[in-house]
Amino acid sequence: PFAPPPAAETPAEGRATDEQGAVKPNTGVFDALIRAIGGRNKGGTEEEKMRAATALCNLCCDSAQNREIAGQAGAVQALIRLLESSHGAYRGRIQQVACAALSNLCGDVECKKAIAGGQAPSLIQQVLCGNNIPAASQAAGAMWTLCIDSSEEEKTSYATALSVRTLIRLLTDECATEASLTVGQKTALRARACGCLSECSIRNPAVKSKIGSGGAIPELISVCKGGDATCQRLAACALCNLVANHQ
Repeated sequence: PFAPPPAAETPAEGRATDEQGAVKPNTGVFDALIRAIGGRNKGGTEEEKMRAATALCNLCCDSAQNREIAGQAGAVQALIRLLESSHGAYRGRIQQVACAALSNLCGDVECKKAIAGGQAPSLIQQVLCGNNIPAASQAAGAMWTLCIDSSEEEKTSYATALSVRTLIRLLTDECATEASLTVGQKTALRARACGCLSECSIRNPAVKSKIGSGGAIPELISVCKGGDATCQRLAACALCNLVANHQ
């Protein structure tokens, strides 16, 4: 009375399967990119590493599956090594894409644990406080994502006095002018700085005091008064978090 179940489909040739016979996601692209970055050897030239990191960053944007696969393939360790070793003409661009990629990977729980528990936070802080403003912008974004749902101790370790002073400086018109940023770059820079200041101050009196005494409030008010609506919203959130349950 019942038709027999269909025969199990033979997995595609060359595709790995788990113990139940299900085809695993194809990690070949990520393996190749991580090799190019230098995750398992010296990698390619600095330009090739930059391009591979850019591709990895884009693949991990808005894709939970890609973030998981990239993490399992060793993306976090490769990007950390890339930040540590970058040099020459492509150093600033490598810092930008590596920080952006780490920020995207923070969307995966296991990747975020690996990022927070290793050398990445201190490397991100170094980029944030460096002289390359476009790279600092991406570092602010990476620190912002690191702070989300982090403990008070972790947020305090990220929000050092120098990091806070730098984030406040990134809000200023002078900073954008010195770096000759486009309108879009200036907007992104301010949004990331506001978001980072907002997130790291949540339920953290010590960080709130650092931010307040560092002169952030006038700059945040200035952002609220004009400019991009997203920046205004994030600046308002930062002000709200700063004063919440804090004298």
